[in-house]
Amino acid sequence: MLRTFSADVQRVGRWVLCLLCGLAALFLLHDFVRIFLLSFQALEWDALIFFTIGRGILNGLTPYIDLFESKPPGIYLFTVASLLLTGGDLLYRMFAVGCFVLLGCGALVAYIRALPSRRGRPFSIAGGCLALTLGMLVTLYLQERAPGGQAEFFGCVFGALFVYNMATAEDRWSWLRILCNSLFLAGAIGTKEPFLFTVLGAAILLAKSPGHFVKYFLVPLVVGGVLGVLVLAVFGLLGPYVEVYLPVMVGSRTTLNAEEHLPFWGRGLSIRWLYGNVTRFFLPAPLLGYLLGVLFSSAVVCWRGRRGTLVTCAALAGFVGLFYLMFVSEALLILSDVLHWQSPSILTQYHRFSVHGLILVFLFTPLLWFLWKQKLLFRFVLLFPVLYLLSFAVGSGGYLNNHFAFAFPVYFAITVLFVQSMAQGSVHPLFVVAVGTMTVWSAFWYEPSTQHLEYLSQMQSNVASVHRDRAEQFDTLLDACGVDRYVSDAGYWSGLGFTRHSPIGPMPTIGAGAHSYLPRDHWLFLRTAENVIRDGTILAMKQSVFDEHPLKEFFVAEFTSEVPSCAASYVPVGDLVVQFRKEAFHEK
Repeated sequence: MLRTFSADVQRVGRWVLCLLCGLAALFLLHDFVRIFLLSFQALEWDALIFFTIGRGILNGLTPYIDLFESKPPGIYLFTVASLLLTGGDLLYRMFAVGCFVLLGCGALVAYIRALPSRRGRPFSIAGGCLALTLGMLVTLYLQERAPGGQAEFFGCVFGALFVYNMATAEDRWSWLRILCNSLFLAGAIGTKEPFLFTVLGAAILLAKSPGHFVKYFLVPLVVGGVLGVLVLAVFGLLGPYVEVYLPVMVGSRTTLNAEEHLPFWGRGLSIRWLYGNVTRFFLPAPLLGYLLGVLFSSAVVCWRGRRGTLVTCAALAGFVGLFYLMFVSEALLILSDVLHWQSPSILTQYHRFSVHGLILVFLFTPLLWFLWKQKLLFRFVLLFPVLYLLSFAVGSGGYLNNHFAFAFPVYFAITVLFVQSMAQGSVHPLFVVAVGTMTVWSAFWYEPSTQHLEYLSQMQSNVASVHRDRAEQFDTLLDACGVDRYVSDAGYWSGLGFTRHSPIGPMPTIGAGAHSYLPRDHWLFLRTAENVIRDGTILAMKQSVFDEHPLKEFFVAEFTSEVPSCAASYVPVGDLVVQFRKEAFHEK
């Protein structure tokens, strides 16, 4: 009778667990749908630049030479396709929100695929709800970092597809999977180059063997690289990409937000930036950082089916120690560069961090020996290059909010590894309890930040339908006056992001704060000013932009608000300052 009672209690406990995980999934699903609906009507300001360049491509202009933006060519293909097929941003936004849903369900799909048929129903349902909740949580993090159709979001989509394809691939040749991975890698890196580092980190975690790594990362990387070069060459973009874009990005963008006393390669040790971004700076779910730490630890042991409690604790302790060791190494690297100042406080900090480093190395010795005895040392050591690549990618172009999205492929990889192991029963219960507790807690108390919701609401004013009338009116004015390209600084902020005509470039804006990583005397700014002075005939921009424009004196001297007969029926154009060059319209 006691045995029957115990079995009943266990059965009830399983269904209670299932109910708890299901409720957590429903709670988070509410916020997921809420963000989904807001995102569909939102378009980030950077995306307006992408559409300006996409329209320029359709007008026969060459990216980077005629119109410049600090993104590789991949993102412009999306805007060109959207403009061709829908005449605006509808396809672009539909693809973005569709991928948002796909990423949110990705962990659940991986769990179901890995689930053996023999697993009990309560555990299967609870695990599925946990996988869905975990997937939605990391996807909501991504959406806060790269909302509104930013380039990083699309790179994450391709990175996640690569992760899923590699995680589910057997250790044998499959040319279809290799071809798919080639396209996924080309898509991710072709959207933003730092994804190269994070997909490499994900591949290191996912590799079942050296051969598996070669088949599903190195070979696809080479094939994807060749395909990318061929596409650039066919469309005439290889020269501009190599001669204009890369020097600007490598020579200037990598210095953005740089730590003065930390070498460029040292950004891979700046793990504190990653930690802060997924804890105190992710207000909806500050436990996400600790949750990811547990997932990183589980990636060391779950792939071999290790279930021992001591091994599990060793993996957790090892990850914490490695994390802190990277933090100490960065601090020592920075302090060593300023030791010559002979400041007592600097010397004290240097000695303190040196002692911490020695203590960590001393404590690591028995831990490494234990992991070596368990045949897990190599797997644990691989965490260092993964974390280094992750931190380096995020810091490579400056620690901007959207650049933290580069980390998503690795976060998605450790999530997929965990749910696969959970489905197969090869992960220790301690990991399941830790991940489950933090995931459920985060789901119940998840609340999108007010700042992010307001930001999404503001971005709803950027979609093509809002500015269609203004864009069409201005296009008609330009056609009536026989003008092909117009003068506008940050016209994409003024409702001109979806005009059929293109602004004079190459820089879309040369005002204060534009492309802050470039000096004001950079040749791109100078050439833009020269082109405006030589070819500009019709000007359209907001009054505030006009008042602060570097060429204001030229505009005042050479342009007038007097409307020529060709434009009389089409002004005013909203709240824009529209002026006409005197010698082109009034001095004939």
